[in-house]
Amino acid sequence: MRKLAIFLALLPLITAAQVRVASAAKPNNAIEYRYDSTKNVMRFVQYYVGQDLFVIPVSSSYKSSINPEGRFGKGIKVTDGSTWLDGKVSFNEVQGKTFHVTGIEEKKIRGQLTGYFLILEDKETGEEVYFENHTQFIGFFPFITLGFKEKYERVNKDKKFVFRSYTLHDFDTGEKIDAHKTTWTFKEIIAMPDVMKAGYYLVNDGGIATAVESMDNFIPKSDIDSYAKKYGKEMVDAALDGNVKVGMASDLVRIAKGQPEHINSASYGQQWVYKNMYIYIKNGKVTGWN
Repeated sequence: MRKLAIFLALLPLITAAQVRVASAAKPNNAIEYRYDSTKNVMRFVQYYVGQDLFVIPVSSSYKSSINPEGRFGKGIKVTDGSTWLDGKVSFNEVQGKTFHVTGIEEKKIRGQLTGYFLILEDKETGEEVYFENHTQFIGFFPFITLGFKEKYERVNKDKKFVFRSYTLHDFDTGEKIDAHKTTWTFKEIIAMPDVMKAGYYLVNDGGIATAVESMDNFIPKSDIDSYAKKYGKEMVDAALDGNVKVGMASDLVRIAKGQPEHINSASYGQQWVYKNMYIYIKNGKVTGWN
């Protein structure tokens, strides 16, 4: 009993000697926004702070329900919990210019957050303008983020890609091109005034150029060559045709159908969920689909 009493008396000292207790950290609820230079259009406008944006000029053939006019102003007004542009700036005054994003302001209607204003500083004159980024027009972003352009071109300049879809348009004539499984060389990011978006400019071996809004249908040729050696040319050709086969590797499923919307795990393996089908994969290979 005496030994137990001595042990209990020493327990606080033993515990203190063996366990280091960290001081309590103060909670930090702030979100840290970091710009992802692999994309031109970001999910959060906060990512653009500190970036340079080139305003894509508009062409006479541009057709959209979203008019670029009225989206720029010299400042903002705040009244009764609402904010809106003050001193409208014509789009003609800003198109083709480069601006530095110095900050953002919230856009509200009667206290309800409906979007943001990007605060832009003209890189040449230093003048300040505001751009209204309304949540209703989330897909409208008439800029090329120069950090994205610089990095994408540095990584992919003169890199060859295989086109997995079927038709492209000749950049010079606008005519359709039968381009299925053809090889294209990426050259640069360009502004596309007809759609007011950043474009990927590519050239094929015959010197024909095209420009696309997305590289989703272009697979690096180095990957295609590697997959052909690993899985066989027949399987790769099937994937490029958009077909799935039993025994096909999951790498090729992504070529055939793109990234799945969801991947569910179960005892039978994985279920890859696409818009119109389910693909079942076990040990990295297709076992079936419906």
